[in-house]
Amino acid sequence: MRICFISFSHSTTSTGGIERYLDTTIKELINRGHFVDIVTASYDKDKVEEKGNLTIHSLKIMNPAIENKEIGGKRLYSYLKNLIETKKIDVISAENFYRGTPPSYAFAVNLASMETNVPVTLRMHAHFEKEIEIALLKDLMWSKLIGVSKSVNNAAYNSGANVKKLSVVYPGIDTEIFRPGLGKGWLRKRIDTQDNEVLILHASRITGSKRNSYLELKGVITIIDAFSILAQTNKNIKLLIATAKPPKIWQKDFEKEINKIKDLAEINSIKSRVIIKPFELQEMPLVYNGCDIFAMASKVESFGLVYAEAMACGIPAIGTSVGGIPEIINNSVAGFLVEPANSVELAKKLDILIKNKKTRESMGKEGIKKIKQNFELKKMVDRLIGVFNSCIDKRISKKDPKKIKGIKEFLKEIGNE
Repeated sequence: MRICFISFSHSTTSTGGIERYLDTTIKELINRGHFVDIVTASYDKDKVEEKGNLTIHSLKIMNPAIENKEIGGKRLYSYLKNLIETKKIDVISAENFYRGTPPSYAFAVNLASMETNVPVTLRMHAHFEKEIEIALLKDLMWSKLIGVSKSVNNAAYNSGANVKKLSVVYPGIDTEIFRPGLGKGWLRKRIDTQDNEVLILHASRITGSKRNSYLELKGVITIIDAFSILAQTNKNIKLLIATAKPPKIWQKDFEKEINKIKDLAEINSIKSRVIIKPFELQEMPLVYNGCDIFAMASKVESFGLVYAEAMACGIPAIGTSVGGIPEIINNSVAGFLVEPANSVELAKKLDILIKNKKTRESMGKEGIKKIKQNFELKKMVDRLIGVFNSCIDKRISKKDPKKIKGIKEFLKEIGNE
């Protein structure tokens, strides 16, 4: 099978959940002998790289921040149609092509799909906030709507999506990489932490957003507040805030957010016990293994990849009862669920785990079991391939001139033709 993924973000430009999902999924697909093209954004110049069965198309037209949106949709349509015909693409997966996306881009992908008779799926990595996002979900010709969690699919259904098009495929966890038994030494030497200290981990991107602060969205402020409560009576605890180096265009925002965290730690008299450090993606299994507890108090979370990664490494996880997180964490079994922005409740759950090593160990074992049963990478890729095959089998037998004409008229109205 030859699959084309289209995503505004990729590990070449960023390091969030979508990017990591794409990396692990594409790697597994290629290991199975499939061919993959990924069309993604470039912050510099257009570039096409071939790496065996993988071809990466880094394009400026996929970067709405620098591309003229009035012509970006038309250029994407032309590029994608040519790619489909040249490479004989079997199926297209459009990643989050409703969230923060110029509508013309979603229309362009659908038009290329319809004119080449190649099915296109919409991979839903986020919940829906705006009317235009719901319209792009409902009114375009997606062959399947694939949510990263039941929570996202429920939101899509409640927004009017066709239930027959909905499928859930969780982001898979590579349990050969994210696993226990890697030891604590690698991490603790790098952050000057002793073996007898209980290390709490928070891991997320820390990047300023035009709409929201990541410090609030990912609950960094809440974890700082909770830790400051615990630090008064627990002298052997530390908090590690693990993040990733941002792209150059986000560097200033990144530094501002880091300084805010440092200020919060200083205000709460815990500066010497809060460590902020960036890590490479390949280092994260060692980071998880070096910690005792994972905690993140997200306000919004469509899935929550870091919770699953931490649990796969055998450490108990504390998360919030929002979005897809309850689908990962069995409350009081593999960790705890708390309400968002409730630092007192979070502190109480952390205190239980800080004081009870046996509870940490038993919850860690339950977490490993849960991930292997429900989120293991190979199982999730099996499911994804099954969805793709069903789309290929059910592709329309002929083009629909009326629908193609309607999309072309829309593109023309917004100046794309």
